[in-house]
Amino acid sequence: VAFHLTGNRAYLEAMKAGIDFIRQNAIDRTNGGMATVQYLSNGSSGPAPALRNPQEIAYGLLGMAFYYYLTRDPEVLQDIIAVKNYIFEKYGDETGTIQWQPTLKTGKPPSDKQLVAQLDQLNTYLVLLTPMLPRPTQIEWKEKLLQLSKIMIDQFYSPTDKLFFTDANLPLRSDKMIARTGTDFGHNAKALWMIRWVGLITGRGDLVTFAEDNARALMTRAYLEDCGCW
Repeated sequence: VAFHLTGNRAYLEAMKAGIDFIRQNAIDRTNGGMATVQYLSNGSSGPAPALRNPQEIAYGLLGMAFYYYLTRDPEVLQDIIAVKNYIFEKYGDETGTIQWQPTLKTGKPPSDKQLVAQLDQLNTYLVLLTPMLPRPTQIEWKEKLLQLSKIMIDQFYSPTDKLFFTDANLPLRSDKMIARTGTDFGHNAKALWMIRWVGLITGRGDLVTFAEDNARALMTRAYLEDCGCW
C-alpha cells in the first residue's frame, strides 16, 4: 500500500520479500492450501490440513492478491489460483456453500456454515482480482462471485431484520433470529460492500440495489442520534 501511494520501490521490494517468504514457507505444495501466519512465526507450518479453515486460508492470500494487483506477476497468480481452487474443492458442499472444517476435532460438525467462510473469499482476493484476470479464468471467477453472493443472501440474510447472521446451521431457519444467532454491524457492512462490488463487476444491478438499500437501513440502525455514536 505504501508503494501504491508513493511509488517508492523500496516498499515494493520489501513486499516482494514477504511474498517470497509466503510462497516458499506457507503454500502447502504437498496437501494443497496453505498454512496460517501465526503458525509460521514459531518455525512450524501448521495447523494440520484438517484443522485449517477457509477464512484463514483466504486471508493467507490477501497479501499475494494485492501484490498481483500491483505487479501482474504470473507465478504469483498461479499460486493464488491453486489455493483458491483448493478452498472451493475442499470446503465446498453440494450447494457451493463453503463449510468450516473437514474435521470434528474442533467440536463443530464438518458441515458448520459460517458467514465469514463465504464473505472473506470475496474480501481477500475474488473482488480485487476478478476484473483484471484473463479469460476464461475471469468468467469462472465471476461465477464464484455470484455464487457466494447468492449463498450469503439465501442462507444468512433475514429480509425481516435486514441483517446478515453469522451462522446458518439450525433447522427451520431459526439461525436468522436475533435471539438465537450472532450478528454485528461490521460484518453486515462488509457483506453489503462486497455484494455491491459483485454487482458492479458482473453487471448485476439488482445486487447493487440490494446492497445500497440495505446499507441505508443499516446506517440508520447502527447510528445513535442521541449520543452521536455508533
